[in-house]
Amino acid sequence: MDPDAYLDINRNTLSVIIHNLLDNAVKFTKNGNISIDSEVTRNTTVIIIKDNGTGMSPSQIEYYTSLHKNIDNEKLLLQKYGMGLHLVLQLAHILRATIELENNTPSGVVFRIIINNIADE
Repeated sequence: MDPDAYLDINRNTLSVIIHNLLDNAVKFTKNGNISIDSEVTRNTTVIIIKDNGTGMSPSQIEYYTSLHKNIDNEKLLLQKYGMGLHLVLQLAHILRATIELENNTPSGVVFRIIINNIADE
């Protein structure tokens, strides 16, 4: 991560998001690798968490992507896949951050937490 990166958001909320994503990566990665990195531009900070664990099914990725895009209108179906990522999506919404997820090649998941660096005026 960039040691000079500075975010003007609630660090406890961001910490819960990162902790949950790392916890899931550890849970589903046996004898593999997990990495966390960042990309900082003038307008955004992107935190990237990658693993090469078991990954997610295409239907899970589609479900979470759709849920994140429509978080205000969707009812949370916590029994569908579990509570952790639902919590992450809700907290990202509070921070006005975007979560992108995709399968890592050849296995695992890549999560991107995209945070706008420009404060609302």
